[in-house]
Amino acid sequence: AGAVMAGAAVSGTAEAAGAEPSLTPAHLQTQSSTVDAPSGPVIYHERRAQFSSVELLLAGSIAGACAKTIIAPADRIKIIFQTDPKRPFSFGNAMRAGGEIVSTSGPLALWRGNGATMVRIMPHAGIVYMSFDRYNTALKSPLLPWDLPATSRRFIAGAAAGATATALTYPLDLMRARMAIDMSRDGSKYTSMLHAGHSVVRAEGWRALYSGITPTLLGVMPYAGLSFAVFETLKSAIRVRWNLKSDRDLPTSVRLMAGGFAGLLAQSATYPLDIVRRRMQVAPLQAGGRPADWVALMKNILQKEGLICGLYKGLSMNWIKSPVAIAVSFTVNDTLKNYLLATYHEK
Repeated sequence: AGAVMAGAAVSGTAEAAGAEPSLTPAHLQTQSSTVDAPSGPVIYHERRAQFSSVELLLAGSIAGACAKTIIAPADRIKIIFQTDPKRPFSFGNAMRAGGEIVSTSGPLALWRGNGATMVRIMPHAGIVYMSFDRYNTALKSPLLPWDLPATSRRFIAGAAAGATATALTYPLDLMRARMAIDMSRDGSKYTSMLHAGHSVVRAEGWRALYSGITPTLLGVMPYAGLSFAVFETLKSAIRVRWNLKSDRDLPTSVRLMAGGFAGLLAQSATYPLDIVRRRMQVAPLQAGGRPADWVALMKNILQKEGLICGLYKGLSMNWIKSPVAIAVSFTVNDTLKNYLLATYHEK
């Protein structure tokens, strides 16, 4: 899920305390409409602070690429432990696994599969950020019969964004997992993302490309929802407490801390489903066949390996890795969007 993802966009219109500020590029026009009420016409001004889809995709893609590249070695080692029931996890064992990879294939082998990760994470992160902005804006529409609290709206928009991106890019995640567990000296089992995909389809059928998507969606929706809701709510609360005019005035260190806390909370809440996802993605390689379903697999892991050593295997590494990834992703995305806003204002 790693993957996550997962990020939070600076979007939407100005709201009361706790909501996002209005960030309106110069090329966007103010829209107004008149609604007749018994007491007379009421004017609603909606300053739509929306970036173009291309801008959102690019900012999110770059943010995701930066975050994943930084944590790629830890991510590869984590996947090896997640997918191998016979490997007990500890920091010592993780260090030894990393040393084994380096001694066998060289230090760059720690980034093996990172190119495949970029192929997956850039469109995934771009879609997450873009769709979050669109869903978040849609949920603010005065045409809707309800008025959601800001935190609830952010959670729903984030969950929907995570599900959208995952559904569109899932086969890439599966192929990245297959490449990550290749422990051969030269990584020759799968020579490229295309080769991995072709091998999976030829040996297991095209449905295998979506093996594990159900637990992935069940995990990514609360993961992405919590990440967005916590990050954006923390930023808004700090902005109000410090009497800042906009999110652009928040220090980078504050964004990093808010993102790190959001990632820690979201990852801890959804980690067991990440274990199940990885096992289902690589199960045909190790067990000779795919588990009947994700519920049966989860029960099997719990019975044979236990809660801590099975469903939460490697979580302590994720407590280091995931907050770093989420913090970097959020911060880079915010920084790029603030740069675009500054550029618009200069024009």
